[in-house]
Amino acid sequence: MSFQEIYVELKKIRKDVECIKNILLQLIICDSISSPEEEKLVEQAKEEIEKNNFSDFIDVDEL
Repeated sequence: MSFQEIYVELKKIRKDVECIKNILLQLIICDSISSPEEEKLVEQAKEEIEKNNFSDFIDVDEL
């Protein structure tokens, strides 16, 4: 895999991560989460994003 291909893949991943962040922010801002279980899932996702762990969001094969 060339550096250019790696660069392109990293740009795609960065775009996906930004999309995930925006979705989480919209859910929190709009307060559209109603159940405690859903709130817990969002909190866990935020924590994983802060740790830069995107394995739940991006397949390893895509990396």
